Amino acid sequence: MYSNSENEKVLSSFFHVCELVESVLKDEKVSADWNKYSVLPSYNIGTLVCHMACVLLRIESSVQKRAPDGAVEVTFEYYFVNDVLRDPEGFEDGISTVMLKEAEYKAEDGLDQVYKSVAMTNERLKEYLNIGMLNDLIPLVAVRNGAAKLKDFLKTRIADLVVHFDDMMASSESLDTYNLLSEDDIEIAMDVCLQTVKARYGRADLLRSMARQERCNFSRIIAM
Repeated sequence: MYSNSENEKVLSSFFHVCELVESVLKDEKVSADWNKYSVLPSYNIGTLVCHMACVLLRIESSVQKRAPDGAVEVTFEYYFVNDVLRDPEGFEDGISTVMLKEAEYKAEDGLDQVYKSVAMTNERLKEYLNIGMLNDLIPLVAVRNGAAKLKDFLKTRIADLVVHFDDMMASSESLDTYNLLSEDDIEIAMDVCLQTVKARYGRADLLRSMARQERCNFSRIIAM
């Protein structure tokens, strides 16, 4: 059972990273670097930011659904691993191509329109979400008959956005997004990533990757 303090931390962090996406869209540095290529293959700064905007739009749809009776609860480390790109060539195939095209179409709307859509989405999320619903189960599209606690789903979205803030900082010398992120934002993102690696490769390799790399199957950890 999750305590209210844990739920408050997650919800507060989620709202914070959502607000950061909104503020980044108004940042003159981002506007100036809009067409500059990012560290992600095929993405420029503009499409990277628009991908983050699309993440928020999908979140709004997901959090309003509830899992049907009989759905099987799946913890985030077992379904989030399917969202983690492990093969760099994967940017050319499947869902990665769909996400890139989605971001490109969004970028065609123009910076001002993207900002407005994100701002309105954030307002609706703040009005809809509350601590009392974070233990509710929502359906998982990627897992047949699977469901996850809303809290766990939000944690994976925090991790997703935090990682993309790092992509932005690595892509532009004018941006320092780590100064924007809170300790809770980074702590939640790190916990999601650590638990996902542990679930996929086991505790031993996770520990060795940090403390005894000579005995770790390090290549597969790095591939995460």
